[in-house]
Amino acid sequence: MGSKRAAQEKTGEVTFKLRERALEALKSSTKMLEIAVNLWEQGNSREADRLRYEARGKRNESMLLIAQANGINTSRHHATMS
Repeated sequence: MGSKRAAQEKTGEVTFKLRERALEALKSSTKMLEIAVNLWEQGNSREADRLRYEARGKRNESMLLIAQANGINTSRHHATMS
C-alpha cells in the first residue's frame, strides 16, 4: 500500500506543478494584455496587436496545462476506483 500512496503523492505533485505553470502563463497573458491596451491607447496599434496575439498564445498554453492536470487527476481517480 505504501508504494500506491507514494505514486498518488507524486501524481499530486505533478498536477500541482502543471497548475502552477498554468497560473504563471495566465498571469503573463494578463500582463501582456494590459500592456497591449496601453499601447493601443497611445496609438501603437501594430505593436498592441502583436502583443495581444502573443497573450493569446500564453492563454492557450495555460488552458493546455490545466487540461493535462485534469487528465492526470481523472486517470488517478479511475485508478483508485479499480
